[in-house]
Amino acid sequence: MYARILVAVDLAKPDRARQVLAQAQKLCDPDGTIRLLHILSGPVTLKLRATAMAGLLALSGGADPRILPVLRDGPVEAQIRAMAEEDRVDLVMLASRLPGMPKFLHDSSATELTRHSTISVLLAQTPNPERNPHHV
Repeated sequence: MYARILVAVDLAKPDRARQVLAQAQKLCDPDGTIRLLHILSGPVTLKLRATAMAGLLALSGGADPRILPVLRDGPVEAQIRAMAEEDRVDLVMLASRLPGMPKFLHDSSATELTRHSTISVLLAQTPNPERNPHHV
């Protein structure tokens, strides 16, 4: 069990975010905390910030007091690392899926975090509907 978990989610993919959050709830101590993080990129307006916070609050459901929604803006990998260090988290969780060839050839934020992090990083894989049992 982990005392402090950081769950970075993409609100554009709420089903995947819910799956990762559910896994984090199973791994978190009863007295632990789960930082539910969404990172805004590009020009950030008050309306965008309010919409994103509403999305985080809807995702967390309000039933689990361990879940604390957080918004940040800037480069994804840098913001995840900064928050993980500031909060001294025990585990960083990210949604991932089996990559297609274009993703495989280019490093993702998840790949960079797992390569260079001193904190445990769990990539919660979700199935890619484009893949079938014949993929290697």
